[in-house]
Amino acid sequence: MLEGIRQYRAGAAPRILMTGGAVRNQFIESHVMMQYAHAQACPYPHSLPKQNRTNTIQNAYYSYRIMQVEGWTSALIVTSPTHVRRASLIFQHYPLAWKMD
Repeated sequence: MLEGIRQYRAGAAPRILMTGGAVRNQFIESHVMMQYAHAQACPYPHSLPKQNRTNTIQNAYYSYRIMQVEGWTSALIVTSPTHVRRASLIFQHYPLAWKMD
């Protein structure tokens, strides 16, 4: 989340879309991240609908759908170092300009 906010502030990401569901607890990751980003003066962060966050494949699919509706054509994906390979393999199946960080 901190890197996403840094990228937003640097102008590399004009919007932030959070993904992630409740993992081993009741907290929905994307909602917590959205609240934090908003508290850090990132206006209008987006979050996937609650029912759509169960794994990386679904996160990619629903992120792509939101991006289509919003007219977004590229994305900078910020994830953990251990998750970069999996995320890049999944996101490459969607016809957008993706960059991993």
